[in-house]
Amino acid sequence: MTGFSSSKDNLLASLKSYTVHLAAQNEALQQLSSTTSEMRSALGKEGTPDISVALNRREQQIARYVELCSSSSADEALVEEALAATEMPNDELNSAAKSVIALREDMLSLTQEIVMCQNDCETLLRTRLESTSEEIQKSARRRKLDAVYGPAISHESPSFMDKQQ
Repeated sequence: MTGFSSSKDNLLASLKSYTVHLAAQNEALQQLSSTTSEMRSALGKEGTPDISVALNRREQQIARYVELCSSSSADEALVEEALAATEMPNDELNSAAKSVIALREDMLSLTQEIVMCQNDCETLLRTRLESTSEEIQKSARRRKLDAVYGPAISHESPSFMDKQQ
């Protein structure tokens, strides 16, 4: 065997194993995306949703994804080699390179989707916290008025039915 064909075989083997690795990362990101979307829909509903189960599941999914990312070695170098391999005449090498690139693009779009969903969740939580804070402040004012004037006082400003006030 020549050195050139051996390097092609090595590249093909590397791309195939990297495709399996990227597929596992992609699956982890899809699960993470699903859980984050579930949290967003729960937070968007009225009432007080309990997202603790989803948060725990999300934490485990993030740990799994971090583990998968830490086990990968030369990601960028392999992606560059895959880009170069898409122009080679070898069909099998070309196919493996295209699958690596497609999986990377899917991962990038999933990552962006997760970040946007996470931002939506943060906005919903912030809005709920502000609403709760306002209600607590109203309650504190109401208690102070009750302490001074008794519970018989109306806490709302009067509204008149006619224009004569």
